[in-house]
Amino acid sequence: MQTKFLMLIIFYCAVYMSPAKAAAEGKFEDIVSNIRDISEIAKRSIERREPVLLEADIPETSTTSTFLEEVRRENSQTLRMLHKEIYLLLEGGNGVEKNIPRAIEYCERLANLLGDSKAQEQLPKMLYRYSIYLLKGEEGVEKNIPEAISYCERAAELGNSKAKEYLPQMLYSYSMCLFKGKEGVEKDMLAAIGYCERAEKLGNDKAREDLPKMLYDYSIYLFNGAEGIERDLSEGISYCARAANLGNQTAVSGLFRMTTIARSSNQKIIKRLSALKPPRRAD
Repeated sequence: MQTKFLMLIIFYCAVYMSPAKAAAEGKFEDIVSNIRDISEIAKRSIERREPVLLEADIPETSTTSTFLEEVRRENSQTLRMLHKEIYLLLEGGNGVEKNIPRAIEYCERLANLLGDSKAQEQLPKMLYRYSIYLLKGEEGVEKNIPEAISYCERAAELGNSKAKEYLPQMLYSYSMCLFKGKEGVEKDMLAAIGYCERAEKLGNDKAREDLPKMLYDYSIYLFNGAEGIERDLSEGISYCARAANLGNQTAVSGLFRMTTIARSSNQKIIKRLSALKPPRRAD
């Protein structure tokens, strides 16, 4: 078994490190820049202490489409080995420590650099799966909702139907946690509005319903300098106007009051400044 695996490693290195191929392409250093000791790589792979095949650096700017096509055609066995490396990182086992972000990184490289169809198919699923682990703090993954949203967005962009369906709800739920400072999330009303707006743009009905109220509530805190928010009359009026434009009737009447108070305050300030005696000019 070890001998067979060593032969596969040698085959891998021969394909990627062939002097003739390197000379033909003029890309030897670009194609594989991180392999320094073939015997050590073979040894580590055989012992299965850690995945190593994908440590070969294949920069995005390195190879031509002709060379990539040759790799896909001539090296299908090596590609299967790379997929096994990804699977071991994704699931853990056989002496390999589970590392989902790294599995995603490697899958991305196969999908984008080699145009591997299997990697292209699996990548969105892996991104979505990891986003759920981050969201719920499962499978030994530390809970991190912003990161969960980021991975879910990437999965949705790549066409994953579950990610597309769940992303608006994920954004809306997090916006509520931020706005109210609940479920261990530090209160941040401005950030909450941003997440709610993103959910609303993706068609979330609850976000569409709650966004005007969030804007109005935040405008009150800005205008009055409440809830630890620094007072800012003009910003308060601006957010109130946004809420009013979205149909919040309380904001419509509130906007009138705010502008009246702000106008009155400005007039008082002008009168106070006018009453001040000008500084005496130095002789």
